[in-house]
Amino acid sequence: MVCHLKISGNSYADDFKIFGPAIDHSLQVALNQVFSWANRNGLKLNPDKCIVLHFGFNNPNFNYFIGGKTLPTNSTHRDLGIIVDNKLTFDQHVDSVINKATRTAHYILKKFIHLGTSYFSLLYKTFIRPILEYCSQICRPFHSTQFDKLELCQRRLTKWCNSIRHLSYEERLQRLKLTTLQERFNRGDLILTFQILKGLFNINSCDIFLFNLSRTRGHSLKIKGSTARLNCRQHFFTERVVSLWNSLPEYVISASSLNSFKSRLDAWMK
Repeated sequence: MVCHLKISGNSYADDFKIFGPAIDHSLQVALNQVFSWANRNGLKLNPDKCIVLHFGFNNPNFNYFIGGKTLPTNSTHRDLGIIVDNKLTFDQHVDSVINKATRTAHYILKKFIHLGTSYFSLLYKTFIRPILEYCSQICRPFHSTQFDKLELCQRRLTKWCNSIRHLSYEERLQRLKLTTLQERFNRGDLILTFQILKGLFNINSCDIFLFNLSRTRGHSLKIKGSTARLNCRQHFFTERVVSLWNSLPEYVISASSLNSFKSRLDAWMK
């Protein structure tokens, strides 16, 4: 199924997304194509399960229809575990993640009367931290207040290890062999960049990054950012990772495998 007029779509088994500029009625044309294709193939679409999200300050906020029925418009929508809002701030997503991590910690960590640092660290890394850093490359908040709330959540949870609760946050992290979420998020950005640039995903790296062909120093795979006017764009993955990636030494980015890259990266970040 093809959507014309600069409109793109992603399809899954029971899910379809259409996105594109709202400068005219191209999106409605694409929706009409989807509706016609579904009818020809004996598929029934349910408009009540469809959501419209309008992005951008100058968005005309058109109404969209499927089979003559107006599609509902929301300011947020949960998709694959991420709460996306129409301003791309991910504020509600951060609050949801903190609540989920705290609930999970109550279910697991509070079940033990005596929990040493090694077992606490194992349980935290296995069940709690993945919640806090899930898809951070995409939904990483750029407002410092939201990011501080995530770090505060980890700070508070590490106090649940009674034997070290009297220590400072930095000392607790050291005893538990943890890092700050800032470091974990940066590590996730760099790992994803390596995977894209090394062709480990079915993604054309030239569609994602701009390459610095006029480099005078640094490693051989430097990238550069683009001109970004909005905060949400300036803090987008492909922009914020530029300085981090370019600061890596050659021996790290020349790793022959993903595991090798992770090992060298962890050693460099210590």
